[in-house]
Amino acid sequence: MKKITKTLRNSILDKNIWLNKEEIPEPFKLEGSKLTELTQKKAYKMILRYHSRQPGNDQTKSKIEKTKKELLQKTGICMTTSNIWINNRKEIIPPKINDFLWKLCHNRHKVDTWFLKIKGWENRAHCKCGKLETMNHIIMECKLNKGPTIWKQSFLKTQWLQLTIELIRGLGSIQLRKSPR
Repeated sequence: MKKITKTLRNSILDKNIWLNKEEIPEPFKLEGSKLTELTQKKAYKMILRYHSRQPGNDQTKSKIEKTKKELLQKTGICMTTSNIWINNRKEIIPPKINDFLWKLCHNRHKVDTWFLKIKGWENRAHCKCGKLETMNHIIMECKLNKGPTIWKQSFLKTQWLQLTIELIRGLGSIQLRKSPR
């Protein structure tokens, strides 16, 4: 293989093909590691470094940090990021709720800016009330939606915390206790 590569390189240099970078056609302008310089050891180290990165993007990390602060403030529970993820995957939480919580943390629900990116669907990004349809708006704010009404009625009947979108993200970490009678 090395012999073929050297022969090909030498034949290109001998014929003075593409000595000027501007003359190289677009499909052949490649950047990255030179295969002649990349060893298996270097490639393996690069793969390990890539996979050792922390999962989640900056938006997700920011949302989890807000959730940790809200849990500490409202419940007195100090949680780590990994505890929040582990607690949201408890067996008592149904798979559909797990999926909902994961999507809520990673901003993967098909609302607001998701529709703004699709040509012709921009009008779906807004709620019937005219505001941008975010998960917080759907669950906690919108008067046309039944979500806020349901939350308010459940608070009147129980002694629960006043829920916020941050507390919903950390739902698995909240411990409900029976009140003494």
